[in-house]
Amino acid sequence: MLCPDSVILPWNGNCTLAHRCGTPEVDLFASHSTAQLPLYITKNSKTVAGGPDAFLLDWNSVHLAALSDPLLYSYGIKLDPRAVTLFKRGLFHQRPRLRQGRNLWSLQRVMDLFQSDSFRHSPSALEFLKKTLSLTALASGFRTSQLRALTRFPQWTSFADDMSNVSLVAFPSFLAKNEREDHRLQPLLVPAWFSQGAHHPLCPVSALKSYLDASPDSPPQALFTLEEGKQLSSRRISSLLRDVIEEADPDKAPRAHDIRGAAFSLAFMRTFLPCLEC
Repeated sequence: MLCPDSVILPWNGNCTLAHRCGTPEVDLFASHSTAQLPLYITKNSKTVAGGPDAFLLDWNSVHLAALSDPLLYSYGIKLDPRAVTLFKRGLFHQRPRLRQGRNLWSLQRVMDLFQSDSFRHSPSALEFLKKTLSLTALASGFRTSQLRALTRFPQWTSFADDMSNVSLVAFPSFLAKNEREDHRLQPLLVPAWFSQGAHHPLCPVSALKSYLDASPDSPPQALFTLEEGKQLSSRRISSLLRDVIEEADPDKAPRAHDIRGAAFSLAFMRTFLPCLEC
């Protein structure tokens, strides 16, 4: 059956006939499924005579009919065919999936976890490492690569005599992401957190000092090591930081980089609140 020169078809009507006529598989009237579209059929000179597609749909003609004619007849507006083509590409292209927002984890729950009995009273070596690593990351804002490169050499990681601060410096051979040989970052001075004249249970300086006193010196002289004395990899540090967040606030899909973001948020708050001690 040959399609007539001009036909009126329901858009959700005879799919076989629509396919034979070359109707594009797009819904011009997504909100009006019963709308009718005038199809202007033109013969294609390249089509094999007598074939099933002897009469094909000229795509531009269809969209000109669907978009231009109502504007022309109702408002006297004439659209250029190229404008219709560009409009077609933008409007009828498959829409990308909407990105779902990430669940935000609670920093307060992480702090509460570190003050729980399991972390305060006789913590295991792994729990001790997690707490010290997390508090150091929050206090410094270092990347995992920088945390890995910290050393326990006294001349680079040094504590004040009154334990009021600690100076953190990476191995001399290490270059951070924003460092050059001729332009290195200054040593980071982390202040202590005092509460009623004593170190707070969440004080990073006190936690780091206790961790160093409890862990034996290892040959690599890295600040954070495994129980067997091996230096932690950046991947392992990321995993430990994520584990802490997941344990404190489950099902939030944390990332190790979230710790660095929280650290910069705390540092930003301290610039406006000098009395803030955390």
